Amino acid sequence: SALSGSILGAQRSDNGSYVCKLNISGVEVVSDPILVQLEGLPHFIRQPEQLNVTRNSPFNLTCQAVGPPEPVEIYWFQNNVKVNEKPHISPSVLTVPGLNKPALFSCEAHNSKGLTASSPGLVNIKGIPSAPISVQVLNRTAHGIRISWVPGFDAFSALNSCSVQV
Repeated sequence: SALSGSILGAQRSDNGSYVCKLNISGVEVVSDPILVQLEGLPHFIRQPEQLNVTRNSPFNLTCQAVGPPEPVEIYWFQNNVKVNEKPHISPSVLTVPGLNKPALFSCEAHNSKGLTASSPGLVNIKGIPSAPISVQVLNRTAHGIRISWVPGFDAFSALNSCSVQV
């Protein structure tokens, strides 16, 4: 007699080696293993991320996708324009020599089943923060003053100090 089994709603996490074990009159009989390998479109492990970079300074972006099937080839895009004509094999690191204006980066992962597009990563250019707004004197004494303000646009640079001149 034949025995059968099935994996309903199979996913990549079900990939692996399977055996059938039978207990016949107290004796365990184990079948030869079978290998289950589900194939599909590439799946991203790392995608381009949002970065704040110094103007005209080099930086790296990473794109990594996996199959099966392998290999997974990566194409890079800057503002929806393809950057590399020859594909990189995943994982791929794109070294950008520098930017003087913000740009959107994305990548496509290709394998023999098709392609998957990454989410875009916006790269901003750091600048000089804007002056604070809504500056108010909250309390004034003979020996001190307490003020409040709302920070201006940070220009993608961390605000790490503020000085007050009297």
